[in-house]
Amino acid sequence: MQRGACGAFSLGSLARVVVQNGGFSDDNRKAKFYKLTPTGRKQLLKERSNREGLSTAINTALKTT
Repeated sequence: MQRGACGAFSLGSLARVVVQNGGFSDDNRKAKFYKLTPTGRKQLLKERSNREGLSTAINTALKTT
């Protein structure tokens, strides 16, 4: 992982996939709420698909040994 990276995203690209809104929680405390942007949703689906393919490959390999 690169320095300054957060998961699969660098901190600079994180702003394109997540939007932050301030507000208050149900018990009137200050809170930050995050929402995926359309770009973030697309990236998440892509990564999920990649992970599912990898998981299938690993499971297949483990069953044959």
